[in-house]
Amino acid sequence: MSEMTRVQRWRQQQRAAGKDALTIWLPRELKLFVEDIALKRHCSPSDLVEQALDDSLRRGASSR
Repeated sequence: MSEMTRVQRWRQQQRAAGKDALTIWLPRELKLFVEDIALKRHCSPSDLVEQALDDSLRRGASSR
């Protein structure tokens, strides 16, 4: 299977799960930090950011 086919399949799975793509620009050090934590937690940088935002929103909602 080609790399492009694999990526296309992964993107389709993400869309089927109700997700949309988002590009963000980070300073190099922060990007490396996010990638390092994601590697240690055995998840993708995208999953890590999603979890962090979800946790932050939940804490914000509970403090209201």
